Amino acid sequence: AGHVQRRQDLGREAFALWLAQVPAGTVVAMEACSGAHHWARRCLEYGLLPCLMAAQFVTPFRKSRTLKNDRNDAEAIATAARQGNMRFVPVKDIEQQARLAWH
Repeated sequence: AGHVQRRQDLGREAFALWLAQVPAGTVVAMEACSGAHHWARRCLEYGLLPCLMAAQFVTPFRKSRTLKNDRNDAEAIATAARQGNMRFVPVKDIEQQARLAWH
C-alpha cells in the first residue's frame, strides 16, 4: 500500500488483462480524460477504486517539465494521488460523456 508494485509498460489489451488480476479494493489512479473515464468504469466492474485527477493537479508533481513520457506521468500521478488534499473527479457514465461531446 502506497508504494510501487511494479513498473511495466502495458498496451490497452494488456492493461485490461492486468486490471482483471488486480485484487479488489486496490486504488487505481489516473489523470482524468475521456479515456480515463472508460478505464475507471472497467475498474469499478472489477471492484477496484478508480481515482481520477484533473491534469492541472498532477502537473506540479512531474519531475521534469521537458521530458514528458508515460513513466514520468505515472510517477507524478502516483505521487499526486497520495496527497491528502487531492480533489478527485467523479467517474462519468457513458451517457454523461455523450452529453459532454455535444457541447
